[in-house]
Amino acid sequence: TAGCDGALALGVSGEPTLGNAAFEVHLSHAGPAGLLLIGDTDDTAGTLRFGARFHLDPAPPPPAQGLVESCPLPAPDASGSVTLTLPVPADPALLGVTFVFQGVSFFPAGACAQRFATTHGLRVTAQ
Repeated sequence: TAGCDGALALGVSGEPTLGNAAFEVHLSHAGPAGLLLIGDTDDTAGTLRFGARFHLDPAPPPPAQGLVESCPLPAPDASGSVTLTLPVPADPALLGVTFVFQGVSFFPAGACAQRFATTHGLRVTAQ
């Protein structure tokens, strides 16, 4: 779902290898506040909730958990870009586990028609 400055885009920098303390998530076209949602099940087509499309399945059938974490994003720079360092733990239990990331950005009332926007889901598998 697009925000005030166009469609939000989510990407990563670095490989999600176990122990990589420099793994980063990047969000572009962000509003002044946002969240990174982390889940274990995606909804590829996306489901409209609150006027925005969500690509995380919040209530999948067991044994999946759905939304497992949400992280506040730092304030964007002047061009609306956000970088969040997300260290990958050196835990062998994470090897091969796939997570789904989705960015959510919030916009103040009156800034544009959309109060919040979402990115597509991004699947990341720990290596």
